[in-house]
Amino acid sequence: LSQGDILLYYTDGITEAENSQKELFGLERLKRVFLENSYKTASEIKEEILKELERFRDGHEQNDDITLLVVKI
Repeated sequence: LSQGDILLYYTDGITEAENSQKELFGLERLKRVFLENSYKTASEIKEEILKELERFRDGHEQNDDITLLVVKI
């Protein structure tokens, strides 16, 4: 690993989270949020992903656990 590299570990509870229309949050949405915020600190990246996930779900029940780890070298 080199300076500036970012590791993102997550469980399928993130990519398989659903909104009220039964749409999945998905890998592409996760990648978009991650890349849009990659200049931020690891903690800020994590918070942005979780905020976007909550916005996406819009109150829809979470059916699986969510585990997210962001490490910025």
